[in-house]
Amino acid sequence: MKSVTVDTNTILDALLKRDDRSVFQAYIEKATRGTLRVHIPYIVFFELEWVLNKIYNKDRDYCYGVLSALVNKRNIVTELQDLLRHAIELALFFPKISLADASIVISALMESGELITKDKELLAVWERINTPKATC
Repeated sequence: MKSVTVDTNTILDALLKRDDRSVFQAYIEKATRGTLRVHIPYIVFFELEWVLNKIYNKDRDYCYGVLSALVNKRNIVTELQDLLRHAIELALFFPKISLADASIVISALMESGELITKDKELLAVWERINTPKATC
């Protein structure tokens, strides 16, 4: 199967309708049909969150809806896909943290380690989800 890699602006063109003939939309349709594999570098997800929120004033629900749709779409792939899926879910559940911070927490959990941070919001999330459950 043919594969293409897309950048942040290609996706933004489609989302914001900045281009009447969206290349990305055509790629998504081909991916859905199973005739194309679309690769989105993982860093693009962080760029999308920031640009959509800070530059285009899109709310969290919109931003994370887009990110979730992309990371879960058939034949759209990225490095660290499972980490991103979990980080998106975590960031949705804890609205005070960014996708980057959520990714740090998920990475620490995947490493079964400890998280060292001075970020109070990040530490609060870590303590909340990493508290051992009592057993009887």
